[in-house]
Amino acid sequence: MNPATENNSQQAAARTRQCGSCTACCDGWLNTEVKGQAVSPGHPCPHSTPGGCAIYSTRPQYPCRDFVCGWMRWDSELPNWMRPNECGAIVFLWYDWHGQKVINAVPVGEKIPERTLDWLKAHAQEQGRPLLFVERIIEDKKFVGVRCLGFGPPGFRQKVEKIMQSHQQSELINMYNSINDDSTQD
Repeated sequence: MNPATENNSQQAAARTRQCGSCTACCDGWLNTEVKGQAVSPGHPCPHSTPGGCAIYSTRPQYPCRDFVCGWMRWDSELPNWMRPNECGAIVFLWYDWHGQKVINAVPVGEKIPERTLDWLKAHAQEQGRPLLFVERIIEDKKFVGVRCLGFGPPGFRQKVEKIMQSHQQSELINMYNSINDDSTQD
């Protein structure tokens, strides 16, 4: 299948996608707050149950109703297998960082699985866009931070590496923490 046809068929499929059994955004992989309750790695939404959302009919507009991951967007470029609970990552396709459209991926767990990361790198390269992805830092079985990594043009990778090596990591960490704020613009 040629890439243009494949992309059109993926976008058509995306228009009918539903979360289904995926609860990655509720499971604490994105930092946010729901009705005054902190949600972060190791701390899922307290309203999330094995049967779904306990407050679904009264869930807040932000972040719950407004949230749309890259897989769910009507114009998603992601194939069906890239649903967050299946691929191991929550992907944002059009995050604007320093004037560049950057693909951003957050792991559902400690690291993004190799198959998913390989696909994202190939997609980023094909699209001519940088990829920013996260690995979680775990100490004593607790999430204590993130390591942001860049893939793409050398200048982009060097900038990400420089920021992570300096004591100015807050620029990337703030970007990572604000993903939920910008998810409706994804």
